[in-house]
Formats: sequence, C-alpha cells, structure tokens
Amino acid sequence: MEQFLAKYHEIGELIKAFHCGFFILMVLNIVILFGIIKVLKIVCKKMYHNILKTDPSSPLLGFIPLLNKTLDVIAIFFIVASFLQSYGYSMSSIIAGFGITGLAVGFAAQETIADVFGSISIMVDRVYKLGDYIRVNNHEGNVEDINLRSTKIRCLNNVLVVIPNHAMANAVIENISKAENRLIDVSFGVVYGTTPEQIERAKQIISEVADGSRIIKGYKIFVSELAAYSVNIRFFGYAATGAFFEMQEIKGKFLEDIYRRFGEENISFAYPSQSLYIEKQ
Repeated sequence: MEQFLAKYHEIGELIKAFHCGFFILMVLNIVILFGIIKVLKIVCKKMYHNILKTDPSSPLLGFIPLLNKTLDVIAIFFIVASFLQSYGYSMSSIIAGFGITGLAVGFAAQETIADVFGSISIMVDRVYKLGDYIRVNNHEGNVEDINLRSTKIRCLNNVLVVIPNHAMANAVIENISKAENRLIDVSFGVVYGTTPEQIERAKQIISEVADGSRIIKGYKIFVSELAAYSVNIRFFGYAATGAFFEMQEIKGKFLEDIYRRFGEENISFAYPSQSLYIEKQ
C-alpha cells in the first residue's frame, strides 16, 4: 500500500511539473507574440508620422490604422488558439474552423473587401490625391476625401459624388491636375463682309493678345471653316497652368481683349442671320 501511494505521489508530481512547464511555455509564447505586435505597432506609428510630415493628403494614412487593427486581431487569434490547444484542442482544427468562417464572411463582404483592395491599388499607383481635379465615369471635380471604402468627388455644381474604390480601381481616370498646361481651343466667327485684309489683321490681333497673356508660344491661328453665316478663325494653344479655374481666368481675359481689339479695328463678329433676295419680275 505504501509503495502504491509513493508511486501515485510520484505520478502526481510529474503531472504538476508537466502542467507547470506547459503553462510557462504558453505564457512565454504570448509574451513573445505581444512583443512582436508591439514592435510592429511602433513601426506603423513611425511610418504614419513620416507620411504625415511628407504628404498629409496621402491615402496611406487611412490604411495604417487598418493595419494596426489587423495586428490586434491576429494577436487575439493566436492567444485564443494557444489557450485552446493547452486544453487538448487541435490547432489545425482551430485554423480550419476560422478558415471556413473567414470564407463565409468573405462571400458576404466581398464588395467591401474589393473596396479595400481597390484603395490599396489607388495608393500604390498614386493615381490621384486629395485636392486633385479628376474626371471619372462622367463625373468631374475635386477629390474631397479618400478612405478605405470610397472616394468622394465635389463636382462643379457642388454635388458630392461618392464612388466605391473597387469601381475607381477599374475605371479610366483622367487626373486633370497633373496636366502641366491646359488647352484653349476657340473659334472666332467674323461676318462674310470681312475683307481678306481684315481677316489677316484679325489673326494678327489674336496673336498679339496671345503674346501678351499667359499662353505658351507655339500656338496656331488659322481660318478653319467657311460656315453658314461666318468665316471662322480658330485659335489652338495652351495656357501656362494646370489648374482648371486659373485656366478659365486666362481664357476669359484672352477673349475679353480680343473682343475689345476687334471692336477698335471695326472687325464684326458674326451671329446667326439670313439674307433674303427678292427677284424683280
């Protein structure tokens, strides 16, 4: 009987030692995991502040908080998995269970996931940033906000358009703000009574006005059409700016000066009209 009790006590001590060692190992794994997550969080925080200093409008600023939350979820998953494994649950079964659950959630939230990957694509390609003037899907305006789900565009009529990022990633986007110069393409119609000398003078006036404004050299001026009620003189050139409203100001001043100069030279602009001829019998 004494030998049996001694053997039972020895087995009990071995079990206690095993449980104690396993518990210490589990705690050590959790501490190491938390240490790794802490280091990654510090790196993410430093990355966030560096981007904030260099480019405050970068959409990456919205991606870093998501990365932090993802790291938290991963840490919690491994802690729970380690705890369950210590009570005899299979780690492979746990991972398979989470995989099936993740697959179901993925099917239910596939558009949201597509938006996240779309936002990553936009960030990597640097297609546009906050404040840029863009044209996409028949909408154009200034980019007002970029987040992980959508891009918000403030159109010229002050309407706010919200486009999912997966649609933005697959769309043809014209970033007009990246244009170094903006096209000015206008026609000036003068009446058919205008003499060839006056037409040449009109072309010279347009050239003089262009030279005195913020229009790049190398523009073209030519008679483009003999229309129904006018002789059309076309101007084709570029304003020395990429900003939309600044280009409109340059264009407006250009047109005002030409209108004034044509009036001083008695060169008449054409307007829709008809001439009626009555034949005498």
